[in-house]
Amino acid sequence: MCGMNTQTAIPQSKPTTDSGSRAPKEKKLGTLLGVYLPGVISMFSVILFLRMGWIVGSGGLVKSILIITFACLITFITSLSIASVSTNMTIKEGGTYYMISRVFGTDIGASVGLPLFIAQSMTIGLSVLGFTQSLTILFPQVSVQSLSYSVLVLITLLAYMSSRVALKSQLVVICFLIASVASFVYGVTGYVPPEGIGPDLEPTMSGWALFAVFFPAATGIEMSASMSGRLKNPSRSLVLGTIGIILTGYLIYLTYAVLLWNYVPNQLLRTDLFIIEHVSKSKELIMLGLWLGTLTSALNYAIAAPRSLQALSLDGVVPGFFGKESGPSREPTIAVMTSFLISLVVVGVGQINVIATALSMILLITYVMLNLAMGLEGLLANFSWRPTFYLPYWIPFSGALFGLVAMLMIDPGWALISIGFVITIYSILRWKGVDSTVDDLKQSLLFFLSRILIYRLASNQTKARAWRPHLLVFSEVATKPTKLLRFASELTKDQGFLTTACIIHEESKLNTKRARWAHLIRKKLKEFSIQSLVEVHFSSNLTAGMRQVIDTYGMGTLVPNTVVLGQRTKAGTPTQFIDVILHSLKAQKNVIIFREGSLSETFIQEPQRRWFGGQSEQSQIDIWWDAKNRGNSEHMLIIANLLKRGSHWRKCQIVLKSCVVNEQGKKTMETFFDNFAKSNRYQAERLIYQYDKETEQALDVVKKHSSRRGLVLLGVRPPAPDESSESYLEYYNQLCEATEACASVAFVLCSGSNDIHSLFEQYTL
Repeated sequence: MCGMNTQTAIPQSKPTTDSGSRAPKEKKLGTLLGVYLPGVISMFSVILFLRMGWIVGSGGLVKSILIITFACLITFITSLSIASVSTNMTIKEGGTYYMISRVFGTDIGASVGLPLFIAQSMTIGLSVLGFTQSLTILFPQVSVQSLSYSVLVLITLLAYMSSRVALKSQLVVICFLIASVASFVYGVTGYVPPEGIGPDLEPTMSGWALFAVFFPAATGIEMSASMSGRLKNPSRSLVLGTIGIILTGYLIYLTYAVLLWNYVPNQLLRTDLFIIEHVSKSKELIMLGLWLGTLTSALNYAIAAPRSLQALSLDGVVPGFFGKESGPSREPTIAVMTSFLISLVVVGVGQINVIATALSMILLITYVMLNLAMGLEGLLANFSWRPTFYLPYWIPFSGALFGLVAMLMIDPGWALISIGFVITIYSILRWKGVDSTVDDLKQSLLFFLSRILIYRLASNQTKARAWRPHLLVFSEVATKPTKLLRFASELTKDQGFLTTACIIHEESKLNTKRARWAHLIRKKLKEFSIQSLVEVHFSSNLTAGMRQVIDTYGMGTLVPNTVVLGQRTKAGTPTQFIDVILHSLKAQKNVIIFREGSLSETFIQEPQRRWFGGQSEQSQIDIWWDAKNRGNSEHMLIIANLLKRGSHWRKCQIVLKSCVVNEQGKKTMETFFDNFAKSNRYQAERLIYQYDKETEQALDVVKKHSSRRGLVLLGVRPPAPDESSESYLEYYNQLCEATEACASVAFVLCSGSNDIHSLFEQYTL
């Protein structure tokens, strides 16, 4: 059972037509049609035709060049990251989402992939708005929103019915766009401003506000990457295509900015949104370029966005019906309609600047995550990371940093909201049980960080202030929620380390592998909500196996400082049990022996019951102060404090108890307790019992006054130098007899190797 993989892969059925027969194999796209042209055309967007003049006029030439350069720099670094990862793995449907999810895992990838799908759908609406607003010049009486809705429907139908024909039409579109650029350059260099234009005004608008509006114009590579599933050779096409897109777009926007600033008064640039058309040689070519550019961009995103959602459905992030294909072109119908509805909302908003700013935030988050993923791949340098297009890890990291800085500078409030939105999606996915279904980078990152921390810890001596419980628990039945495991878990929760050790008879080694046992134990502990490491050891002798684990388990300074045992193991003799205790002391380990009392609710109740304030039977924690063995007493104080920090024992009362032989001893003990509590800020009730040494023993007082509910902590004296195991066993049995009526008891024996004493003030009796 434990050897089976509980995470089943999501079946990906062979695509079929509506008639049930197998669909014909789809023809793949090359670099030109699949990557370069869609990306370049997306840059001939609303921003270029309707906002470029306003950006230059509002910000000035220097600021505009910086905006264009910084935006294209972020996108260029991201394109290098895409190029690098595309030469290391096969990029399937989903593009950017696929890359992030295969590095960080499905859960993190989806928390970025869903916003990316929304951004791509928003871009459709933005492009449609740019097209319809330009038509108001020719037909001012037409309602922009009504026309936008109609165009959006047509775009969606065209993308659904024949996406390949739409992609091939880009060859014609790019010719007209080149002609429109030539018309603008030829016209603006000979432009004569009309008379009566006022003097130029000094640019006053914030550069980051202008950057927020401009940034979507510098994107498009994520749209091309989302078509990766339709490329003949994604590795080659994505490398050449994405880099070519950015270089082409940068030169175009830089040319427009310089020419507009040098030949057009900035007062016109600020007020005339159609200044590109008015200064060009052929207004018809500009309008045609605007219409073709915006419509083709909308069409490209209408094709790309549903495929991002389809990839999410194939990974089980969203319901599978979103990825269901139908029609002659095998289009994801439900995904297409979902993208259409989001675009419909954008068209309803109708504000290009507002939509562009929101798009910038989402796209920047996507680029930050993509660059961070590639940077971590390069930094960790796993053997699986062998791209043919090598990129030093600091380049993607710089791209991630630039993107984050841009988000915060545009609007810190909206940046935090956007990041919070991504975190919320991630939290919902984790809550719904969407975990990583791929071999992602998380474990490699943990190994990388652990390596640094372990070497750092190993080079420094552990100080008392940094002391944490590191428990080594020997449990006979690690596949059941025993009180022993519950007790150890409560002690180490959020504070220390817990290792569950199981000694298996050597004959079992022939039938069961160590990894299989460890997997089963870890699985069961997780079901009990117990966070623990697992150590499985094979030995023909139980005591010898326990000794070997005590001596050898751990790494560097991360070795257990406390051995936790049950009252007595079923296997082995009582003397062997005592030998394990004595061996732990020789190995400089503290020892806690937890005796499972009759109380059934204290440690084995269902985990969820502890969240509703139920205390069950824990009324108090008794600490029997051991004046002769100060280390035991202070260790018991730490144990009680650790238990009270957890939710299960938070409301219980800690009671310090002591027994003395005369009135003077009682006064001395009261003074000591008062000073100790004041100095160490330790709140606890104090009870001191006086007994007659001639007629009774201290253990009789313990037996009489120990709580019958809750937990009793009792110190154990260390063995005398020449004391035999049999003699020490007799003493231990006396302790067990004195506390047999108690609910649960923990015998504590401090080895003295840990400087726990320095955690408390120096008060002596």
